[in-house]
Amino acid sequence: MDRFDANEYRKTVMARLHADFSPADPDNGDIFFICALDPRADTATAIQRLADVVAAWQRDRNHPKYKRITGDLVKLRPQYEAILSDPDRRAAARARIEGDRAASDTAALTKLDEYAAPLLKRHSGIPRSKVDALAAFAQHDGLPDAAFKTWLAGHTVIDDTTGAGAAPWDSPVRHQVRTQLDALARSDDPENASRYRTLFTFLGVSPKASPAEIRAAHARHTELNRSRVRGPEMTQTEDLLTHVATRLLGEDGVARYLASLRADARDSLKDDLRRRSLLSGSLPASDLEGIAAGLVALGWGFTAGTARDIVREAAHDARLAVEVGKDIDLIVCADCHRAQAAGQKKRCQYCRAELYQDCPSCNTRVMAAAEVCDHCNANLTVWRKAQQIVEAVETLMSLGKPVTALELCQQVLLETDIATAPAALRAAIDGAQDVIGRAQQMWGDLTRDRARGALWAASVTATWLARNASDVPNPSATSTSAGDRGGQGSTGSIEEILEEIERDKASVLAQVAATETMAPDEAESALTRLTVTYPDCPDATAHLAALPLAAPTAVTAHQDGDAVEISWVPSGSLSRTIRYRVERHTTWPARHVDHATVGATSVTHLEDGAAPIGTLVRYTVTATDGTRSSTPVSTGEPAFIHGDIATLRADLAGTDVTLTWPPAGLGAADVVIERVVDPQSGMTAPTRRIRPTEPGRHVDGPLQYGIPYTYRAHVEYRTPDGENVRTPGVAAAVTLHLPPKPVTEMWARTAAHGPTQISFVSPPSGTVHVYTARTRAELEPVARLVTGTRTELDSASRGLRLVGEGRRRVVDDAATGAVWYLPVTVNGDQVAAGSFLEHHAVRPASDLSVVSDTGGRLTVTFEMPPGVTESYVAWRRDRYPSSATEPVAGDLGGSRRLTNTKLQIDGGVSIDAPDDGRGVYVAVSSGIRAADGTLTPAATAATVLARAVVPVTVSYQVRFGGMLRRHADVDVITSNGRPLPPLTLVAAAGDPAGPDVAATLATHPGGVPGVTLRVEADALPPAPFVLRLFTVPVPGADVTVTDPDVANRSLGW
Repeated sequence: MDRFDANEYRKTVMARLHADFSPADPDNGDIFFICALDPRADTATAIQRLADVVAAWQRDRNHPKYKRITGDLVKLRPQYEAILSDPDRRAAARARIEGDRAASDTAALTKLDEYAAPLLKRHSGIPRSKVDALAAFAQHDGLPDAAFKTWLAGHTVIDDTTGAGAAPWDSPVRHQVRTQLDALARSDDPENASRYRTLFTFLGVSPKASPAEIRAAHARHTELNRSRVRGPEMTQTEDLLTHVATRLLGEDGVARYLASLRADARDSLKDDLRRRSLLSGSLPASDLEGIAAGLVALGWGFTAGTARDIVREAAHDARLAVEVGKDIDLIVCADCHRAQAAGQKKRCQYCRAELYQDCPSCNTRVMAAAEVCDHCNANLTVWRKAQQIVEAVETLMSLGKPVTALELCQQVLLETDIATAPAALRAAIDGAQDVIGRAQQMWGDLTRDRARGALWAASVTATWLARNASDVPNPSATSTSAGDRGGQGSTGSIEEILEEIERDKASVLAQVAATETMAPDEAESALTRLTVTYPDCPDATAHLAALPLAAPTAVTAHQDGDAVEISWVPSGSLSRTIRYRVERHTTWPARHVDHATVGATSVTHLEDGAAPIGTLVRYTVTATDGTRSSTPVSTGEPAFIHGDIATLRADLAGTDVTLTWPPAGLGAADVVIERVVDPQSGMTAPTRRIRPTEPGRHVDGPLQYGIPYTYRAHVEYRTPDGENVRTPGVAAAVTLHLPPKPVTEMWARTAAHGPTQISFVSPPSGTVHVYTARTRAELEPVARLVTGTRTELDSASRGLRLVGEGRRRVVDDAATGAVWYLPVTVNGDQVAAGSFLEHHAVRPASDLSVVSDTGGRLTVTFEMPPGVTESYVAWRRDRYPSSATEPVAGDLGGSRRLTNTKLQIDGGVSIDAPDDGRGVYVAVSSGIRAADGTLTPAATAATVLARAVVPVTVSYQVRFGGMLRRHADVDVITSNGRPLPPLTLVAAAGDPAGPDVAATLATHPGGVPGVTLRVEADALPPAPFVLRLFTVPVPGADVTVTDPDVANRSLGW
């Protein structure tokens, strides 16, 4: 919602209501106008805006102009609020008001068109001086500002205010400017005469141009003038540009120059009007229109209305009466420059030329004689020249003259800025620059191709340059002749260079043709030389490819370990790019032969690591160079290939083992696998022989847990002499381990001297690896390995710290603060993650001791461990605290948290503990700061018995007294003078077993060494009865009660 502006509200809404209160009607008016509210606003926004508006009404209740209106509006507030707060009523009001507003706007626009019609007829546009008056009419008729601005944008606004009231330049200055403009018009081409009508047309800008646009045009013309030859034209242009810089670009320069044009026009009329004043004393309306037409025809930018005003001003100065007549709109022909009534004509009544044209920049209809578009400020002269030049540029580009085309375009750019130039001109410039840039690059390609003898590539490049960029010079200004290898350059046009290249090509082709009559070795030498010198000559390459290569010699092959080494003497051909193709020819035991390519190399030896075992092989070597080749040369007698299995891999999967080995090169050999039990294990089992059914792979199983198996794979084959060969083979060991059991019970304790011991229940098999991290999240990847492999564990534990491995416990020497542990049971290649353990690795406090005990208060002190700055101190009177934050009721105990600084300042921790015989048990826990900043006590605490328990023995004697009114006195004391605990005296018919099965006669809170309890006669039960004293249990107290004989504490027995 926009901010509410009370001043704007008063000027728009209140001013409207002062003239017409009908919009305030809640049912038929415009509630959104009254509340300055967007009809699309929601309920909350509408209610808030109503509150803002009501506040404005209240402030204007005493305004002399609006007090009656605001009083009536305040009374209507409840109705406004009812509509705005109800979404349905607000939507209905919105639909009605938007319809009313649309109809009202249509009516207001119709009236606005009626107001503007005379102005449009007289001025062919809306004079700027009339815009405010039209806006006031529109506002009075209820037309929104936005709608008025849209209407105004659809019309041409004529700036009739520029220059009004400004002083014209001095008469000599105006005369000098006019004289120089006329002189330049006479010296230039008659077609360009219109350019020199005013300083604006001279610069190619509109009278509405900004100072920046005028300054840019001044700079362009200054640069253009510097390129001229010194003469009258350059001097006159220089003088005019000085006037532009010092006067037109000065303060109020444009306004004063417009006023100067009006003054020049008035001066041109003085003689004629004075003559008319002497002869007739009046100026007929028809003559006024004729004179005004002459001013319009000057091309100084006067509209018909402005021209009439100038004539009337000049007539007034000449004391000439002006007859009133009907104004006539005038237009000037672009061809014959004669003014005439505009009317509905499209062609000049004198020469039949078109009177109007569409602005090529904005498509607005403008006079054909206009130099600048009044709507978009486009320089129409430049656009006309650009249209003509673009056609010429297209012709030049088709002739391969991009430099000439660009120079032609740049002549037009001197009169305008590239940013405002016509799009077609900019496109022509871009096209010419692209071709020039490509041509400059291709000149470099041409120079390089000729330097390396690539005549055919150079021919293609030179042909493109000759056809598309013949006027683009060679950037290096020289080109190297293909026939001049010594660096002597040649210059000339691209056509001359192309002719030179074609001559060089013909010479090379003649040399190629001459090789057809040579001997093969001579032809190869000559053609090789030509292909090196002229690498892209297709004929030389084709002739050379047709010549066979000399074959290699002395081809030998011998087996060295698992591979066959083939070597030869190189070919005698001259080519430097010869490669040798080696092929293997294998004879199998079944006497069939196959062929395979071993490889290709540029050296004279090659190793074959895939020769099939148990077969006869022979090799052939062929020299090759592109499409050229020699006859193949053989090693002669075939050789028998011996070999063995290179590697054997064993991978467990469940209870099976998968054995794999490289099958390539085994050839005619058979693979045999033997399985034995490792004799060092103490176990025995028969040897098992296996013949695999698929190459390179065999699955054996199921295996038994815990038994170490050894697999050995070897090959068997027969030699040509009939000998059976069995190789030593290669072995692989494997043991199937029981699946590991995860550790679910683990605990840790940090010792006083520092290390943390992590203990756990030993799993049935394998060892336990314990990993640690600061957070549980860091251990989660490992925890997901409920079942996994060592490889997966290594990957998941990357970046974690391994504390150690063991069967029952590991020790962590580096643990500090809050840490997490995770056990992983490892058995062979299998792993199983266990349960997390969070531990606070903090050493307990040291030197915990009592430094003072005053009976009612005692003080303990201690040393906090390294790295700990806060600790918890807890105490109880009955036992050691189970935790530092254990809740304790009453005076049974308490706890306190303190910092190291507080401990040092106070010298310890004071504990209130009355000397009542109970002990004081103290525990100190180090504080651990968690990741979230919270402080928690460590699980391990240091303890001290700050005060020992003192046993208390209570004894009592019963005395019965009184004659008429009997009573009982019970004297109670402690054996060692310690304070008594709370007491309860009870009575029963028999000796009471406890206080809960007898009647209570008296109680005492204790706290004193001795007391006498009196029970009056009315409180005593009927005889016979027995009294007995009990103490109330106090946690932590060690109290014993010694009872007298029953006879001494009974009555009536």
